[in-house]
Amino acid sequence: MRSIFFRNRYSGIVIKKLGILFLSVLLSLSVFSEGKPLSDSLLAKIEKTNSQREKIFLYNELAVYYWYNRPSKTIEYGKKALELAEELENDSLIINSRINLGIGYSYIADYKNAMNQFIQSLSLSDKINSKSGVSNSLSNIAIIFDYLGNYEKAEAFYVKSIKISKEIKDGKGTIGGLNNLGILYSKTKKYKKALDCYNEALVLEKVLKDKQMIAITLSNIGDVYEANGEVDKALEYFNNSLSAGKELKNNTLVIASMINIGKIYFSKNNYTLALEYYQKSLSLSTEFGFISFTTDIYKYISELYEKLNNSNKALEYFKKYDSLKSTALSKESSSKIAELQIKYETDAKEIENKLLQKENNYQRGLRNFLLIITTLVLIVAFLFFRGYLHKKNAARVLFEKNKIITEQKEQLQLSMNKLQQSEEMYRSLITTSPDGIFITDLNAKIQYVSPYFLQILGYADREDLIGKNATVFITEKDNSKTLEYFKQVTEEKYTNAIEFVLVRYDGKLVEVEANGGVLRNPEGRISKLFFMVRDVTVRKKIENEHSAQQEMIFTQKQEISKLELLKKEQENYMLRGDLEYKNKELASKAMYIIQNNELIDSIVEKLKLLEMKADENERISSGEIRALVNNLRSTIRRDSWKEFETHFTQVHSDFYSNLHTRFPELTANEKKLCAFLRLNLSTKEISEITSKSIHSLNVARTRLRQKLGMTNTDDNLSAFLSQF
Repeated sequence: MRSIFFRNRYSGIVIKKLGILFLSVLLSLSVFSEGKPLSDSLLAKIEKTNSQREKIFLYNELAVYYWYNRPSKTIEYGKKALELAEELENDSLIINSRINLGIGYSYIADYKNAMNQFIQSLSLSDKINSKSGVSNSLSNIAIIFDYLGNYEKAEAFYVKSIKISKEIKDGKGTIGGLNNLGILYSKTKKYKKALDCYNEALVLEKVLKDKQMIAITLSNIGDVYEANGEVDKALEYFNNSLSAGKELKNNTLVIASMINIGKIYFSKNNYTLALEYYQKSLSLSTEFGFISFTTDIYKYISELYEKLNNSNKALEYFKKYDSLKSTALSKESSSKIAELQIKYETDAKEIENKLLQKENNYQRGLRNFLLIITTLVLIVAFLFFRGYLHKKNAARVLFEKNKIITEQKEQLQLSMNKLQQSEEMYRSLITTSPDGIFITDLNAKIQYVSPYFLQILGYADREDLIGKNATVFITEKDNSKTLEYFKQVTEEKYTNAIEFVLVRYDGKLVEVEANGGVLRNPEGRISKLFFMVRDVTVRKKIENEHSAQQEMIFTQKQEISKLELLKKEQENYMLRGDLEYKNKELASKAMYIIQNNELIDSIVEKLKLLEMKADENERISSGEIRALVNNLRSTIRRDSWKEFETHFTQVHSDFYSNLHTRFPELTANEKKLCAFLRLNLSTKEISEITSKSIHSLNVARTRLRQKLGMTNTDDNLSAFLSQF
């Protein structure tokens, strides 16, 4: 889902002294001054004032005004404010202008220039000991890392920023940091941590009665519900956020809410409503120049058309998405951001060295000055006798000199304190980095290593590495590959990260992944190379184990499939044998019935002969015999059929039901005939069982073929019935 990052504003000491009240962080387009929009009012004030300082304030107000509505304007007015602030050489105003300018760049997805502005504002804030400037710069740097998917660094910077905001009791800064950290936790599926951040932010927002931030936080909470599958509850939050955005005329909130609502309808397979919200949000983001929003919307519309099997439209929007995404996250931009980070760290070190050099110069000057003072004291002592006035003047000069020395000591102590703070910030950035960092000259000789890189190689003292050629720590197998990569970095032919094996101090091998870049001197020439190295030994081990497990699981599945197939074949074989046995048993039963009926018929014939031989006086007895014969024949035939039918249904349990489903108009006698034919009995055998004549059975067979739709065909009737 599309979350809304919160941007903090910096207001330095100078701003507080002037007593100028700034607008809320999230400016509303509904604000008017003397019947005109705020932008017109501010521009009118700029034309009227002759104060350069006031113009800077007003340009920065315009930049903030367009944050969430038209970022191109933020860049335009941020540049004007920065230009005037640099002319005025006012550090606080420069920081404010750079942050506004960086925010404008980030909203048009120019992350390289955005990061450049934020790092410069961080360096300057650190230099003048502005905690609010440091907190604000750290927060915005974290947002860039968040955009680029480096969540570990983003989290570290967010936590630092929030901590400083709480120390200086910056409510809005704390709210923004908590929301941004919550968004990061939601992205990394740490939903409980995300909700904790949002709920803490809501408490502060309600205290400050900040309607816009309450709406944004509720939208972010909706993201969490959507991720947990509670889409209806999420939709409720997003609709509330959309209503608030429209009421407050906050384009960013409106666009993000529309995207989120479109995603919900997409998940519900309501593609018509999803496309409607995507198109509305795309129109607004395009109109006001929100490239980061536009990039995401192109991707979502492409996915929607893909679901609708509209491949042409899907491809069209994917190309638009890919074009913007490639521009925003190009390799050059990512490398440049890393270069800017290293440059900031290097600059901090250079500042430290310059301050130390100043201290040494001061100490030498102090010694010389003390020598001069000593000489003066001797001269004054020698001239003491020349008069009281000379002594008084000498004492006054000595007092002034001592005062100067005291002031210089205090200034030196202040410089040392700033140097220490700068060094702490520098060390914090290096030590919290999840990557080892080392810097070399153009001949690959190591000039600087971070503590984590020492840890990767197993060394305790960085002096063991300084001055050595970096290639000596690389295995012979990977040496040629890394030399080629070193050459490409030197020629600024940036490639993907390289993987190779390093040899630790204890002789053990460690697999690493590295990215490289260049550092330039003030003249713009390449003077140093920097490399960021990450230990991937554990990751490789896990990948190999996972691959082996997947292969083992695949082999086991194949074996299981073979066993299941063999088992089914055995079961089918046994079932076929059982069916064949029962068919034979049923056929034998039928033959038994036939033979039994033949025996009965033989007895009946003999009884008839006895009847004919009976004399006239035994007529009554003959009639009784004839009745007995008929009764015997009828009873035996009926019982034989019932016994046959019972055995038949046991073997062919579904025969009658399947036959009835296909041919419901068949009579009971026709179904009996079908059963006999199913057993492939001849007409004569059926006649013996049923006591019907062969002629009547042939007629019945002809009528049955008609009902079964087999008239005028040569198909075998028994073969046809064997299908049921």
